[in-house]
Amino acid sequence: MSVSFPEGLELKWFTQTEPNGADMNKNWEDLKYLIALERTGSLTAAAKSLRTSSTTVSHKVSAISDRFEQPIFLKNQNSWELTALGRRLFDVGIKLEAALDAISLSIAEAEEIGQIRITSLDFLNRTVLFPNLKSFHEDHPSLNLDLHSSNSNLSLAFGEADIAIRLARPTSGRLQARKLLDMKYSFYAPEGGNVKEWIGREEEFDWIPEIKLAREHFQSDPILRVTDYKAVKDACKRLSVASVLPDVMTFDDTDLVVIPDSPTINREVWLITHESRRNDPNVNIVKKWIIECFEKFRTVLRQCGD
Repeated sequence: MSVSFPEGLELKWFTQTEPNGADMNKNWEDLKYLIALERTGSLTAAAKSLRTSSTTVSHKVSAISDRFEQPIFLKNQNSWELTALGRRLFDVGIKLEAALDAISLSIAEAEEIGQIRITSLDFLNRTVLFPNLKSFHEDHPSLNLDLHSSNSNLSLAFGEADIAIRLARPTSGRLQARKLLDMKYSFYAPEGGNVKEWIGREEEFDWIPEIKLAREHFQSDPILRVTDYKAVKDACKRLSVASVLPDVMTFDDTDLVVIPDSPTINREVWLITHESRRNDPNVNIVKKWIIECFEKFRTVLRQCGD
């Protein structure tokens, strides 16, 4: 971006040094006090706009006059009027302000370009995130999402994923965690279905709390094993048998009912990122969106429970 200034003034302003020879790196900071006073017309209003004191504004404006050895404002009754020098400095400040705003905007726009990979469980993607994808794309058209549905814990430290949604809070590693949801699992079956037989997950998931509870409850092996909870839910309906399912998948499903006097179990849903991505703007944009998705979903669950 090309920015022009009143002839000669910007050179003096940005190369001027204090008596001890220190560079005047704070000159732009000082100019904002001049700009605020001219825009607002009073020390009190200028101080309020900058969230500082009237004394500070007065001191900064006086310091600028001292550097140029001539006044930049004239005080007339209750008003402040720029001198010719003050007007030239004001013009410099306005151009700089516009240039810095444009640079900040271009940086922000550039930051929203790329791809963020989220690893999560399939049923959470389907029930919580998928319904909000359209609005995310409309708000951030240049920021792409890679929704990885997996039961595997991809490594955040080694960049296998940028964000993880998991059913346990991490206990090791440089990870940041925020709880998204307390999620209950209940035992379901179709109305009038066989509540003695059940659908389970693949054997590698026999260790997870809800499946361990199911084995204790049914006191038998599942009659069928499938890969994920969507398949569990579908198989329950087709075979008219029971299983344990997360309530987030069944709250609006009238084909399945809770088995009377059956146990429940709660799991916590956590949003996890690596500490090294703390200040990554794109990661933070997606984290904010995920949090909003779960807040919206909690509201739906509460309304359905009323």
